[in-house]
Amino acid sequence: HEAPLSAEQLLAAVQRCGARAADAEHVLELFEAWASPAGDGLAVSLPSFLEKVLDTMQRIGTSSATPCSAPCEGGGLPSDATELVKELLALVSRSGAGDWESKAEALQVKLPGVTGESLESTWREMAPRIKKVVDGDETMSCGHKCSTCPTRHSCQVHDALKDIEDL
Repeated sequence: HEAPLSAEQLLAAVQRCGARAADAEHVLELFEAWASPAGDGLAVSLPSFLEKVLDTMQRIGTSSATPCSAPCEGGGLPSDATELVKELLALVSRSGAGDWESKAEALQVKLPGVTGESLESTWREMAPRIKKVVDGDETMSCGHKCSTCPTRHSCQVHDALKDIEDL
């Protein structure tokens, strides 16, 4: 059983374990929450602190939050994007650009009357804006950037934008 550590001692110990200096504020906040009165202040042992951090991480990891399905939730689209534009980006993210007639068929229930020709035209209008967001690795509506997106390995948007000219 390790001796309890003060806030400064705990911070030094977790930094020796690899915590970054930028994490100090978070470590100290957790220290305040988990430390117990001891001697001349608050203290917590390193094993106890790490156990609570791991327990918290496990609870976060198993929460019932809906997993991100970006870019299908809007990508780099403005908040006022139409349902057609949102649905089209979702389709392109899953199956790439092209095969517009099949995409139009898939959208008939949600958006009756949409045609392959109208989808292709809409894609050509929206693609430069999407390309700007993707190329700039900007934060999207889901909170991810392309570089951190959990679907980045299967997303077809990058390939679909290769031949698109910038605005």
